[in-house]
This record gives sequence, C-alpha cells and structure tokens, in this order.
Amino acid sequence: MKSFEDLRIWQEARVFANQIYDLSENMRDFGFKDQIQRAALSVMNNIAEGFDYGSDAMFIKYLDISKASCGEVKSMLYLAEDRKYCDSEKAKYLREKSKSISSGIHALIKYLKNKKIKNNIKNEVRIQTSINRMLFLSSVVCCPPSTKYENII
Repeated sequence: MKSFEDLRIWQEARVFANQIYDLSENMRDFGFKDQIQRAALSVMNNIAEGFDYGSDAMFIKYLDISKASCGEVKSMLYLAEDRKYCDSEKAKYLREKSKSISSGIHALIKYLKNKKIKNNIKNEVRIQTSINRMLFLSSVVCCPPSTKYENII
C-alpha cells in the first residue's frame, strides 16, 4: 500500500463519517452533534495519521485510538435513538457499520502485530546464523591442528 487512501478500512471510515454528518446535519443539540461528528472524524483521521507516521508501532497506536472512537460513536448512536434524533432502524444500521469498521481495524492491528513477530523471528534467525558462521570461522582459523594430524608432519 502506498497511501492510506488505498486502505479499505479508511475508505469505509470515510463513508461512515459522511453518514454520521448526514445524520446529524439538522440536529439542534449542538454539543451532541459536535461530539458525534468529532468521534466519527477521529475514526477516519487516526487511520490516516497512523499510516503516514511511518512505523508499525505508531500505526497500531493510532489504530487503537480509531477503534476506540468507533465505540464512542456506537455508544452515542444509542443516545441519538433514545433522544429521537434518528429512528431505530437508522441507529441500528449505523451501529452495525461502526461494529464492522471496528472489527476491520482490529484485524489490521492483528496483522501488523503478527507481521512484527514474524520479522522479529526472521531477524533472530539471521543473527543466530551469523553467530554460527563466526563461531565456525573462528574455530577453523584460531584453533591448533588436532593431534591426530600432528604425526603426519
């Protein structure tokens, strides 16, 4: 992947953020409106920010924040339904969408962590191979000839 725009999960989060903006467009509860919009934006933007950070460890950190923001939006959708800011069907659909995005983020985190473990194992194997080669070379170069060959000379 060359950019965060290539990530399916970012694309889904972008659609989701727009759906939350559409839902809250005519809300008169400005505190609620601002909070749910910010949380939805956080899902999308933290995926992008983490990707562009440049390291898997930081990407995972930002993905964790993004995943938490999914939970925040999901929670707020219950209140939106309770306060009649949207109908039950729309709230349920958006909660399912939030759950799906959260699962996708979790899968990406799991992939990145497994990739790190595999890279660590590969590095350990390379290091051990290098050590074994050095030990072999040092035994060939540094050690005196064995006694069974001394009689031949």
